[in-house]
Amino acid sequence: MEYQDFREAYAQIEQFSEEVYQRKRIHSALGYLTLARALAEFEAAWRQAPAGDGLLPKNELQSVQL
Repeated sequence: MEYQDFREAYAQIEQFSEEVYQRKRIHSALGYLTLARALAEFEAAWRQAPAGDGLLPKNELQSVQL
């Protein structure tokens, strides 16, 4: 996307982060998943893990909404 000036580009940073960086761009460090997908998979695995598996207690994790 092209912007008219810095102010316009700056105003779109949050939208870019939400739409592109988190939901569309794949990350090699995350096994070529998007950030949103990696977080969803981690949270699903964490919810299924038995208590005492070394992860934070379930009541200490707040759901991440993307």
